[in-house]
Amino acid sequence: MTIEEQLRRAAIASGASILNLCERSGLRYNSLHGFIRGTKTLTMTSANKLAKVLNLELRPIKKRKGA
Repeated sequence: MTIEEQLRRAAIASGASILNLCERSGLRYNSLHGFIRGTKTLTMTSANKLAKVLNLELRPIKKRKGA
């Protein structure tokens, strides 16, 4: 599952309205609405803002040797 899919599912599962998530994250309604619908992507900065509101953390993982 991609980061986008995980964020999308977490946003929906939170039960919060898009407007509420926008107010708490500082994201624009059109951007978040499009992301939830799957018609827009988020920048890493926006994805991190949304993740924080959803009590998630975006962090890099160590690359395995040979991967």
